[in-house]
Amino acid sequence: MNRRALLAALALVPLAACATDPGPAAPFSSPDGRILTTAEGMTLYVYDVDHWFRDGQSYCEGPCAETFRPFLVDEATLARARGAGESLDGLTIPSFSRSIGGRGPMPEPRNSVWSYTRRSDGNLQWTYFGRPLYTYRLDLAPGDRRGDRLYGQWHVARMM
Repeated sequence: MNRRALLAALALVPLAACATDPGPAAPFSSPDGRILTTAEGMTLYVYDVDHWFRDGQSYCEGPCAETFRPFLVDEATLARARGAGESLDGLTIPSFSRSIGGRGPMPEPRNSVWSYTRRSDGNLQWTYFGRPLYTYRLDLAPGDRRGDRLYGQWHVARMM
């Protein structure tokens, strides 16, 4: 393999690793692909309206946010995204990635796969490839996907 081809191949490795990085979420394999879920197994969703504006902001507010609840950055999801060995009140949180660095209330995304957006109420909401993530109020058990394709604008968040 020549030097140029080797360098090109090595450049793709971090991108491939980022795309499969579950960050603060957990991947769930289903017959129709890998779906992102919370640590508790609740399905995560994306909203087409957020995508249409392409600025990373959440346009689901008020009654919408009561039905599709924002997947917020909190101590548990932040510890999960930062990496194994994080301790929270004496409990070690298992994690799946090292996407988020730093300490304190503001996470420091290390790749463009996982990040966050500030909501109008000041809370931070996780984003996946720039799309804010939500859970659905009527999903009652892990694995439920009642919000998928709702109003033609809500879809399960799939790993890319």
